[in-house]
Amino acid sequence: MEQKVEVIKLKRDLGVFGSFSIGFADVGADIYVALGLVLFFAAGAAPLALAVAATGYIFTALSYAELASAIPMAGGASIFSREAFNDFWGFVAGWGLLLDYTIDIALFGWITMGYLGSFLGNLGTVGVPFVGTLAGLNSINIPGATGTPVYTFQAIGTIALCILLMGLNYIGIRESAKLNVSLSIVSIFSEIALLLIGFILVWNLPTFIHNISQLGSGVSWSDFGWGITVAMVSFIGLESISQAAEETRRPDKTIPRATKALIVAVILAGLLLCTLAVGLPGITPKTLGTTYQNDPVTGVAAGIGMGLNINNPLVILLPLWVGLLGVFMLLMSTNTGVIGASRVTYSMSRYKIMPVWFSKLHPRYRVPTRTIVVFSLASIGFVLFVWIMGTYKLTHEDPTIILGDLYNYGALVSFMLVNLSLIALRNRRPELYRPYKSPWAFDVKVKGRNWIVPILPVLGFIVCLFVWILVLNLHEIGKIVGTLWFIVGIAMYLWYRRGQKLSWKDHIPGTEVTHPDIAHELHPEISVELKDKYKVEKELLVARQAKAAYKNILVPLSRPETIDNIVDIACDIVQQGGILHLVTAIEVPPQLPTEACVLDVRNSTILLAAFEKAKARGVMATAEAVTTRSIADAIIQSAINKECDLILMGSSQRTVTEKVLFGNIVDPVLRNAPCDVAIFSYTSDTEPISYNRILVPTTGYLHATRALSIALDIEKKFRGSVTSIYVGKEEEKEHAEAILEKVNMMADGTGVEHSAVFLTGNIVNSIVSAAKDGSYDLIIIGATERPTYYKQLLGSTADEIVKRAPCNVLVVRTKK
Repeated sequence: MEQKVEVIKLKRDLGVFGSFSIGFADVGADIYVALGLVLFFAAGAAPLALAVAATGYIFTALSYAELASAIPMAGGASIFSREAFNDFWGFVAGWGLLLDYTIDIALFGWITMGYLGSFLGNLGTVGVPFVGTLAGLNSINIPGATGTPVYTFQAIGTIALCILLMGLNYIGIRESAKLNVSLSIVSIFSEIALLLIGFILVWNLPTFIHNISQLGSGVSWSDFGWGITVAMVSFIGLESISQAAEETRRPDKTIPRATKALIVAVILAGLLLCTLAVGLPGITPKTLGTTYQNDPVTGVAAGIGMGLNINNPLVILLPLWVGLLGVFMLLMSTNTGVIGASRVTYSMSRYKIMPVWFSKLHPRYRVPTRTIVVFSLASIGFVLFVWIMGTYKLTHEDPTIILGDLYNYGALVSFMLVNLSLIALRNRRPELYRPYKSPWAFDVKVKGRNWIVPILPVLGFIVCLFVWILVLNLHEIGKIVGTLWFIVGIAMYLWYRRGQKLSWKDHIPGTEVTHPDIAHELHPEISVELKDKYKVEKELLVARQAKAAYKNILVPLSRPETIDNIVDIACDIVQQGGILHLVTAIEVPPQLPTEACVLDVRNSTILLAAFEKAKARGVMATAEAVTTRSIADAIIQSAINKECDLILMGSSQRTVTEKVLFGNIVDPVLRNAPCDVAIFSYTSDTEPISYNRILVPTTGYLHATRALSIALDIEKKFRGSVTSIYVGKEEEKEHAEAILEKVNMMADGTGVEHSAVFLTGNIVNSIVSAAKDGSYDLIIIGATERPTYYKQLLGSTADEIVKRAPCNVLVVRTKK
């Protein structure tokens, strides 16, 4: 029985503060983890390491603000990369985020236990019975026989927390978002109170200057590099707002506001807390990074207490409250990791970047429950992995550092792709509605085309690349496990796409959400206004697509009987004011010097006849004869020298016995030409004819679009008709009709009679039969450039049509 498609959409529940809370729950909590790691490596220079990482955070966060408000869909970096590039890069970005979110659940769950253990231990010291026995949830509190921590109790607590949050998220976004909002309010005011108490009552400027000046002496540059890599942990969760974009009310307004607020809040909280830690006179940065590695903010509170009178109640209350605050903050971040992983996987599976099994929504709770369960279990697997590594001393890195390494690895790959995606989409989709734009950009002209280069995304990419290279060079376990994660993921992706009979990189046709035809649906609240805007942009796009814009066409000539037809076609498609470069190549045998051959009567006659034909058509032309060892090389070099846009060549139809190849001249040109190539394959009838009926097989891709544009240009002059034909399976009919509708739009306004037809059956047989039954004069078919492993064929469909067509064929190969 055919399975019915469920139309269940994610709920739009989140306002500005809800969106901010999801981000702050993740990013704001990062400093509770990263502070101990940064102090462990960079010691007094920790604020400088955080500042370097913060630059990358600001640039990348602004990229997220632009992209997420323009494309408010669950998926974040994955959907951005997919729209900017292709499905493969969409998978890479999404798979990196899945590593990030899976590790987020494990890492922040682990540190939650660290703060909870310290909190309960401190309660025990002030006389609360029984709870002190749970201090072992923080592994540093229970050293083993050799003095090293025992990780078992902390691992058990982390796994229990993962299971609890998996159940919470199973029942839907509304419940988990409310938790984030409540805890954000408490944590923000608590952090403000801690900073005010610390700076006003205890912080010491000389101590701060002494500690921070250790860079290059007490802190090596290598350790500072380590500090920068782990400092990036402080800012990684900025993806969270975009992940919840599909559940956000008016994302075009909400997301930029929430992101800007998040930037300010996180930068201030992180840098101020780190500055406070380095300026405490009663505790050293190194102590905070070792003794308090699993609960560093509790260590800061304890350091503040060391600077107060022993009878001051804050000495006891601050560590207690901060320990509880740390539990709340890290609980939020762990919860956000579950949300993020489920949303990324849901988005990827919708576009068959991952198995569609993941995209099923629960009919009652309307959340992707399968992804929640799978990746929560994966995070438990990582907890068990670091427990084994730490318990059996398989590495010198403790569990917190290993998880931090992996947290960085995947997120930085995604961040780099986000910044590149913004640059690509600014140029690929300039018409896209962008309620917010990352500031500052400049134009640069490359090969005659203007490119917009946004400055901040470029800087964001450079900073993220720099930190990622540091991770690869400094973090042994992170480098190995992170690389294996991507290798396994890419292998799974390629296997899945092959099983689905899909291209490993191309989009499934009709699924580009930023295409002008459907981009207005991204913002349902203003879709009517956007639809009108995109209609104008679409008309301009169609106008650009419908013009081949061939200004310089190279026409190699060899046979007198083909001159009329091939020059006619060249004149029909050359841009007004363009030039035909007529050339005949004289091949010189290796036994003779090249100067031994001269222009003979035959070649002279060919050139003159072609030149006069072009002149009679009112087209400018040049004529040249060249001597060469290789005719194909001479054609390619002439195209380069004359900066040609198109090479138009003639070739007779071939049979199977002729090795299914066009010929030893045409093939090398097809493979190595610097521009588009059109092969005019003629039948035995070489008399001049009028192309009154042209058949154009289409798929909607660039090469097929270019073939149609050439057909329209020809028929503008012959006043004939063009028929576009899409051949496929019956189940492709809906998709085919969408393609043919776009094809009709291209023909509208050209003055050419155009029709579009969908046929089922074998592609080659259907096209050949249609050409014969309809008495067509010419078939124009597009074909992409093919690599050498395709046995140097232009492509099986195009080649078969060339061999079997009842009329002349023009094959247009569009260079990628």
